[in-house]
Amino acid sequence: MFVFHNPMEERRLQQSGKVMKVITFEMAQHEIAEHSSVKSGLEWLREEVAETLILTYEANAISTELGQGISFEPVIVPALVLGDKTKRSKVFIRVDTAEGGQFLWGKNHFQDRFDLMMEIYRKYESGEQDWLPETKTQNPFWEPLDTPTLIGVAIVPLESLAYMLDIEEQMIGIYDYQARLVGHLGVSLIPCTEHGDEMSDELSVEDPKELLHQDIAFKVKINSSIGIPKRYKSSWCHYTFHTEQNPVYSDEVSGVVPKYSSDHLHHIGSVSDKTIEYLEESSLLIELHGRQKRTDDTRRGSTIDAFAISDKRRLSCSTNLAKDNVCTPCSSAISSFVQQSVSGILLEESSDSEDEHHKDDDKRDELFPYSTSGSSERTTVTSENTQGPNKFQIPDILLNSRGNDLDRLSPSLVEVRNGIASVMEEVLKRDGLS
Repeated sequence: MFVFHNPMEERRLQQSGKVMKVITFEMAQHEIAEHSSVKSGLEWLREEVAETLILTYEANAISTELGQGISFEPVIVPALVLGDKTKRSKVFIRVDTAEGGQFLWGKNHFQDRFDLMMEIYRKYESGEQDWLPETKTQNPFWEPLDTPTLIGVAIVPLESLAYMLDIEEQMIGIYDYQARLVGHLGVSLIPCTEHGDEMSDELSVEDPKELLHQDIAFKVKINSSIGIPKRYKSSWCHYTFHTEQNPVYSDEVSGVVPKYSSDHLHHIGSVSDKTIEYLEESSLLIELHGRQKRTDDTRRGSTIDAFAISDKRRLSCSTNLAKDNVCTPCSSAISSFVQQSVSGILLEESSDSEDEHHKDDDKRDELFPYSTSGSSERTTVTSENTQGPNKFQIPDILLNSRGNDLDRLSPSLVEVRNGIASVMEEVLKRDGLS
C-alpha cells in the first residue's frame, strides 16, 4: 500500500504543536473495513495465514530435529483454481519432500498430521528408542510420490459455443496455484448433432438468440499436453460442465508429453437466456492432475549439478597469484569465467541419453576424484603454498591437466581448457608473475 503525506498538513500540525499520526498496516486495514465490503474476507485470510504460519514453523523445526527431510509452507490458493470463483480463496500447506515431491495439504489434513508429529517428537525428547513409526504409512512426515497432485488448471472460453462455432485445437495455458505457466493443454470445442456428428458449418448462428428453446450438443476434446514439469510420471484431466454434476475424466497417461485423446459429447436441452449468458461469459475449467516420480537435486543437467561439478574440485593458485593476500581483478574474472564456461558446457551436454548419463558420471568420478556423487557440499582443495583469505580457485583439471587427462575430456571441454590456459598465460606475463 502507498501512504500519502500532505506537506501542508504536516507543517500545520507542527506549528500547532501536534504530531503527525504514523500510518500503519493495521490502520489501513481498519479503514478498508469501514469503507469496503472486503473486510471479512481480508481479516479471515490474515488470521488463517497467521495461524497456519505458526504451525508450519513448528513442523519445520520438528522435521529438522528428527532429520525427516520435509518442509512446510502456507500458501494461498485462489478460488478460481478451486473451481469456483464465487468462493473465498483458501489457505493450503505446500509440502516439499526429500524425494523431490511437491504436494498441497488442506488445513485439516495438515492439522491431523501435525498432532502426530508432536506425539512422535515427545517420544523422541523423552528418549524412547522406538519413537519412529515402524512403517512409512504410519509416519506423518511421509507422503507417497504417487499421491495425485494438482499440476494446474486450463481455462477454456465457451463463447464460441453461443454461436455454435467450432474451436480447432488450441494450446491453452496451464497455470498452477501461483499463476505460473506450467505447460499447455490442447483443447477443441466442436458443435455437433445430438448423435455426435460434427457439422459446425451447418449449425452456426449469427445471433445466440436463435438458439433459444433449442437442443444443442457439442464435443470437448482434450488431445494432449506439453511442457508440464518433468517430475510427473503420469497425468490426467477432468472437468465438470455447468449443467452436469458428474465430472468427465480422461485416461491416466504416462510421459511428459501425454496423449489423452479424450472426446466427450455434451447435450444442453432447451437453451434459455441463462444458458446463453453462461456460454457468452463463462469458461470451462479443466484441471490437470498427476503422479510424481523421484527426482534428485544433483541430477545431470541441472544448474545445481553443473556448478557443483565445476566448483567441487577447485585448486588455489600459488602465492605468486595472491599478491599481498589480495586476489587481483583479473584473477577474479578468470575464476568466474572458468566456472561459467564449464557449467555451460555441462548444461549443453545434458540432452544426452540416460545411458550416457551413467557413463558421464563415471568419467566425472575420474576427473573429479575428490567429489562425492549426490552431494552438494562445496569442497575446496587448497595447495600447501596458498596463503591469505582470498584465493584464486579454478578446477585443476583445467589448470594442471596432463596429457592423459585431456584424453578423458570431451572436445568442448578441451577447447575451453586450452582457451583458458592461453588467457592465463597472457595475464601472468602482463603482471610479471610468470
